[in-house]
Amino acid sequence: SGTLHKRQAQKFRSHFSICDLVPPFSSTCFAVYLFHVIASHHHPHSMNNTIEKKDEDVSFVCTPLQKEVIVSDFTPNTLLTVIAGPGSGKTRTLCSRLAYMMSKEGGGMKPNEILVLSLTNKSVDDFKYRLGDLVSDKIAANADVMTFHSLAASVLRKQYNNWRLVEEDDIKRLCEFIRDPKRNNKSFPIMQMKGLIGKMHEMTPEQFDSYSDETFQSDYGVSKSLYIKIQRLIGAKNAFTYDNMLIECNRILRSDKVPEFIKKYKVIFVDEFQDAYPALISIITALNKGRHLTLAGDSNQSIYEFMGASPQKSWRKIASMYNSDKKHKIVLNQAFRSTPELLELSNKVLGITQINLQECVKESAQIAPIRKSFENKEKEHQFMYDEIARLVN
Repeated sequence: SGTLHKRQAQKFRSHFSICDLVPPFSSTCFAVYLFHVIASHHHPHSMNNTIEKKDEDVSFVCTPLQKEVIVSDFTPNTLLTVIAGPGSGKTRTLCSRLAYMMSKEGGGMKPNEILVLSLTNKSVDDFKYRLGDLVSDKIAANADVMTFHSLAASVLRKQYNNWRLVEEDDIKRLCEFIRDPKRNNKSFPIMQMKGLIGKMHEMTPEQFDSYSDETFQSDYGVSKSLYIKIQRLIGAKNAFTYDNMLIECNRILRSDKVPEFIKKYKVIFVDEFQDAYPALISIITALNKGRHLTLAGDSNQSIYEFMGASPQKSWRKIASMYNSDKKHKIVLNQAFRSTPELLELSNKVLGITQINLQECVKESAQIAPIRKSFENKEKEHQFMYDEIARLVN
């Protein structure tokens, strides 16, 4: 137990280290382990409180629970579920797990054999940044860390030579430009336009020619001439909205035309799993067969329920695909971010089941949190401004 500071960690950037990411903490709160694996010399579960600089070393500073995540089994057809409360070191731990997999002791996997999926560009950028502190810049740059939509785009590029993503603003402008004769030449309905775009890639020229004007109007809600006009304005026959991309990606992944780069993956990570909505769950279940799957998130932090995300239902659906001896669940319940006083107050306000944090790493700040209520946002903002000015001065 003890503290390793950033200046010490800088010496060991040539091998995997997260020393500089771990803040000082008290040995009375819990033990901080330096997990040090020297390939061909130590067993993966050995512990050591020194660092030796060797090219084949893998060094992590981690808690016992984080270590369990890092070295957990990742053989094919296994599942690791990581439940991580806010400020529990989830991203750092996942990056360490990925780095361990690519180390000699962890199996020496190649960067293109591991796929990391998340929902937003921000979380992807954060993951890449953290990974860059553990491995070389070249390895971090080659790691396949991307959003689900980026994965879908990569799959579509292999399937279609000429395709285009039609974004929300493009659809709105297109609807303003195209007038609907059935609605007194008002703007074309956005949802109808999305549905029409989603069907374009499915229709061959032969199928289009075989339609009579009446049948086409009945099936697609527009005349053949208007359909051709819309297609020309889009500029590509194979056009997809963001939703269509996911649907088509899922279809390709379940077909006999799976791209070669997908076949190389041996391990799939899904970060922020609590926000995976049905279209994303379908892609996950299309990818996980014959591979290891690591899911990480916290159902209490879900913000995509408006998209159909149902964390508990999704956890159960994925877990039901594995035998009991092939799945493992770890809860990271130690808080690195909050002081004991803040964690105690949060548990009182929200309830401990809403936080998934039971132990605080930081020492007491000796300052009790103040809970205040305000009549409106303006008074709340004024209070915040006054407090910041008082503390700074």
